[in-house]
Amino acid sequence: MFILDALATHGWRRTGAVNVLIIFSCWILLFVCLLVNVFLSPSRSVSEGRIVFDGDCGQANRLGLLLHLMINIFSTGLLASSNFFMQVLSAPSRGEIDRAHRSLLALEIGVPSIKNFIFLSPFKKAVWIGLFLSSVPIHLLFNSAVYETNFDGSNWNLTIATEAFVTGEAQYFGPGASLANSGSALPSFAEQYFSGYGNYIPLSDYWDDSSPGAINRSITSTASDAESWTNLTIEECYSEYRFCQPKKRYRDVVVVVASEDPGWKRADMFAFNETNTELTDMWNTWDANIPPNTTNSLWFSAQCINSRYADSVNSDQCDANVGQCAGALGDPDATAWTNTSSLPGSSWAIPFNDAWMRLSTIYGPDVNFPEYGYNESFNNLNVAYCLAEPAPVYKCKVGVSNALLLVVVLCTLTKVALGTLVVLKLPDSSLVTLGDALESFISRPDPRTAGLGTFNNVDGHRIEREKRQVWDVDGLLKGPRPRKWHFNSRRFKTVITKEVWLRTYSILSAGVALLAVALAIFTSAYGGDSLTGSFGSSDNNISVDIFLSPPSYTVMLLAANSPQIILSFCYFSFNAFFTRTQNESEWSSYSLVYKPLRVSVPAKGSSQTSTYRLQLPYRYSLPLLGMSIMLHWILSNAIFFYVVEGGFWTSSTQTIDFSPSDLGVSEDAYMALGVSGKALLTMLIVSTVLCFLPIIFSHRKVPGSIVSGGSSSLVLSSACHTSVMARDGIIKDFGSPPNAKADRARKTEAQETHNYQDQPTFGLSLPGINMSRPSSYDRLSVQEEAAAEPVMGRDSQERDEKKQLLSFETLEEQEEYEAFLLRKVTFGKVKWGAMAIDPDLFKSLNVDGIDGPVKHLGFGSEEDHVETPQEGHFYI
Repeated sequence: MFILDALATHGWRRTGAVNVLIIFSCWILLFVCLLVNVFLSPSRSVSEGRIVFDGDCGQANRLGLLLHLMINIFSTGLLASSNFFMQVLSAPSRGEIDRAHRSLLALEIGVPSIKNFIFLSPFKKAVWIGLFLSSVPIHLLFNSAVYETNFDGSNWNLTIATEAFVTGEAQYFGPGASLANSGSALPSFAEQYFSGYGNYIPLSDYWDDSSPGAINRSITSTASDAESWTNLTIEECYSEYRFCQPKKRYRDVVVVVASEDPGWKRADMFAFNETNTELTDMWNTWDANIPPNTTNSLWFSAQCINSRYADSVNSDQCDANVGQCAGALGDPDATAWTNTSSLPGSSWAIPFNDAWMRLSTIYGPDVNFPEYGYNESFNNLNVAYCLAEPAPVYKCKVGVSNALLLVVVLCTLTKVALGTLVVLKLPDSSLVTLGDALESFISRPDPRTAGLGTFNNVDGHRIEREKRQVWDVDGLLKGPRPRKWHFNSRRFKTVITKEVWLRTYSILSAGVALLAVALAIFTSAYGGDSLTGSFGSSDNNISVDIFLSPPSYTVMLLAANSPQIILSFCYFSFNAFFTRTQNESEWSSYSLVYKPLRVSVPAKGSSQTSTYRLQLPYRYSLPLLGMSIMLHWILSNAIFFYVVEGGFWTSSTQTIDFSPSDLGVSEDAYMALGVSGKALLTMLIVSTVLCFLPIIFSHRKVPGSIVSGGSSSLVLSSACHTSVMARDGIIKDFGSPPNAKADRARKTEAQETHNYQDQPTFGLSLPGINMSRPSSYDRLSVQEEAAAEPVMGRDSQERDEKKQLLSFETLEEQEEYEAFLLRKVTFGKVKWGAMAIDPDLFKSLNVDGIDGPVKHLGFGSEEDHVETPQEGHFYI
């Protein structure tokens, strides 16, 4: 209800109320999603994840892309909202500015500023810190609250047979005419495992349908179904099954070999030494299961596993320590599946036993192996074609982590509460916009900056950063000294201070440098070809292990998303730079035409205006938000947490300290920190190009002729000492104040007889300031001295003197009258420039050596006939 009331107000409070309502709507949406994830049957605990989609991989990818795009939009919107409220909170009140001016420090108006922080009230500091801290988890965790899985199959069956096996024209007997069981190249009962011949299966399982592996049932199923499978040429088959890749298009395969006969006879292939009584049991077993003189259309059958190390530099090689089938398909090494995706030549001959059985120790009398009498003429198998089983429609998943979503929900709710607190409780006295500050300084001039109309940001830098010379008493009593006006073609690169340039490019350069270092390390470890890979997560993700111990899920996510925090700081810096340029543009516009002040809350009956933005126009803020969304999305594709089911991907070194079932994925899922070289390179190029935008933009001219430093409170205060003529003119428009004790004529007479040398000025009340040159006096000691001494013109004796000069009963009444007149100036249109100086104010100046006219620089109304400062003229 209170927020709805705020919508009826003006200025930043209305924008803040809209922001709160938007954030609250996001919170409701996220909270409902959390409740559904936790309590929907079957219920899941807050520490677990829920799979919200389990189906077609294409649909899963599109849904994941949509959800992550929404997350980036939400997080960027929350970042912009926090930036809005933090800028409002960093806007100082007049009391905070006066406190800073007493220490010779300028606060910043209309721009995001850390400099103001130490002078803010405890309320503002607490809320500002709360907004900042609530943004960190959102950037670290929100992007990974939604995760998607891919499926890369690893298990498949290899069958080498003649065409008669498929057509049913000949019988078949497992394990095949080679007498080698899966995982072995030897016709032996011994548990001999040879890498490259599949996953080991005991020989007895081929004749036992009740065995766990059920290899015999698989052979039977293949024989009956293979004829309907996809016919692959030898080139297609070689590329699909000799290359280490996940099984996505095809799964099981029958390699059909060319043969004049429908199969092989055991008696023709093996001539066992019948005199060796140790082989009697083996002969009997073979005779019982594979008749010696019956044609066997099956040569070999094995269960194969493709598995690749995701963190290996040679990532195109399969793991040689699992049941891969490289040797069975003729790989001469039989240890790794190298990237041989194209067939060398026009034919494909498989030397099936080339890796092991052609060793002399196997084919002759040997103490380690029995005598098989193998006929080597059967060794080479010429492939005719392949029959490949189309892979089933593998399912991909999209899940939501309840724990991460809960953190985001709590942080969003915190932002709702803090934003509401700012909208409802922040006092109106905060000078949020440039117009707020001008209204305050014109209505209630700061006596410390009187007579310093030419004060600019260069002077402010000298006061704050450089040492100053202590003037003697005679120098102080001479009063303020006019300065000659020199007009230079003003561009943003000169009006933006060196400190701002340094601060902006320190952050941007650090971000680009980190990207460059990360890319250099990545390419040195994985080679230049890694930059031509996929953009984002893909079938060929390169995982990196940067952890000293097995990481938890949270630790892995923090590592993946911590660069997002750095990017957010770069966005803040980028946004702050362009905010300063637009603040300076608005400040300069007051030197061009008479215009009303743009304030947070316009006064009734005045010409003041109000806008819903703080400082940065939407034509700048919206493209900057779009740029931020784009960069966050690219970065999330460069470094990411990914999950792949199917068992194809594994790691040679990395382990995890959590269960995949907690996320609702299978136990064979591989979870790791992935890096995309192409996305990382894209991020570096785009970021580098964007870093040149401030430099290019800064060459634009700033219209108007005005002192630079539109965000400095000292500059604004110095420029807001309105002349007496403006005060008289405003009386003519609005009439006398109701509480005045004297009429207008008596007031004017009092002003004309007033001694302006008694007015406290910056140079008089704060000793040690020399605006023309640096000095050897320490700034800290000057501040301490200034803070300890009373401001000139405020002791009781001077107050009595002033009371005698004016026709007011008390000095407070006179000051109230002046405040009324100055307040009325802010109601109309104002302009900055040169005006006639009051004669008595001129008498208080130090004009030694100045032979030209002296005018006053400041804001005035149309009755003051404000002019543009002229080159070479003197102004105060």
